[in-house]
Amino acid sequence: MFFSSTVAARATSAFSFRAMAGEADGTQTGSRFANAALNERILSSMSQKHVAAHPWHDLEIGPGAPEVFNCVVEIPRGSKVKYELDKATGLIKIDRVLYSSVVYPHNYGFIPRTICEDSDPMDVLILMQVYKKNENKEVAVNEFLPAKDAINAIKYSMDLYGSYIIESLRK
Repeated sequence: MFFSSTVAARATSAFSFRAMAGEADGTQTGSRFANAALNERILSSMSQKHVAAHPWHDLEIGPGAPEVFNCVVEIPRGSKVKYELDKATGLIKIDRVLYSSVVYPHNYGFIPRTICEDSDPMDVLILMQVYKKNENKEVAVNEFLPAKDAINAIKYSMDLYGSYIIESLRK
């Protein structure tokens, strides 16, 4: 999905999140973490190993969503390594390594608390202006969707995620 310059992404690199079996949602009965803020839960999981955050479900999409949102970077710009979210555990695992001289040209990841028709979180490509000096190259961008279309797609994905959570709780 491409976004115009009015849609911003605050990138959150997430390569070390880990979900512990049975504790991924942090809502254990009688737990002192049941209503804790996300940052407190993350700090507790690092120091006491009680609760861990799931990057898809526990990270906030952000108060300005769908116009401005947080995202999890799975593939950092310039990397040869493609990471992938394991939806069941919350681990971000190595999916593949490029063995050629090719690298990924942009930051790529997903938007937390969204879901699309393929049952994955919404993908996001974070375009940044990075120019190399003294190469005299011209860059042309073709066929960007208007910001309104991107915002509507994110809103739709947020609504689908809400329905997904409600259906999951009914099971």
